[in-house]
Amino acid sequence: MSKKTNTALLGAFVLGGIILAVAVVTVLGAGRYFTRLPTYVMHFSGSVKGLTVGAPVVFRGVAVGKVTDISLSIDAAATSVRIPVLVEIDPRRISGGARLRNTHALMRTLVERGLKAQLQLQNLLTGQLVIELDFHPGKAPENLKVSAGYPEIPTIPSSMEQLTKTIEKLPVEELLRKLISAVEGVEKAVTSPDVARSFQALNQAIDDVRQMVTNIDRTVTLFS
Repeated sequence: MSKKTNTALLGAFVLGGIILAVAVVTVLGAGRYFTRLPTYVMHFSGSVKGLTVGAPVVFRGVAVGKVTDISLSIDAAATSVRIPVLVEIDPRRISGGARLRNTHALMRTLVERGLKAQLQLQNLLTGQLVIELDFHPGKAPENLKVSAGYPEIPTIPSSMEQLTKTIEKLPVEELLRKLISAVEGVEKAVTSPDVARSFQALNQAIDDVRQMVTNIDRTVTLFS
């Protein structure tokens, strides 16, 4: 009889422990583990080296989400490569009244007003990247399209990509030839006989002026 009682108590203890664990997870997580956050896709055409799953999505330095997936999309016919990045936006990180509760409606409005995503360097030593959301008045606003079943937030090249593209467009070889030609021109001018004679004439003129001033001083002293 005692053995049956012990078994029943053990079973009740285990069951109570399971119920308590579930309750703790539910309370502490506040539904976080069972609530799917709004997901968006962003397409990048340049390198995303340094961007990892779990990397933060920030709006002017404030973390509002995180990266959940990074993949590769290749269009063999068009020979183009895109890198789809999925991100979750946490509405609880955004305040501003009841009108902001609908995250998709808010994001649609922000994109129409010029919101875009851009890769930014988070850590210079490790090369880690974050996705930064911000308004770019100089860029044409777009609409919140749907791509692969997700609303798509438009992207722009990173500052490093823009700098690289600008350098690639520069006529480096032509600029180098002009620089070499200019240096050679200066060298020829400095070593030119005419320039040497000009310096000699200048020195002679300075000596003449110096001699004239000396003579004037002597004359003034003589009549003093």
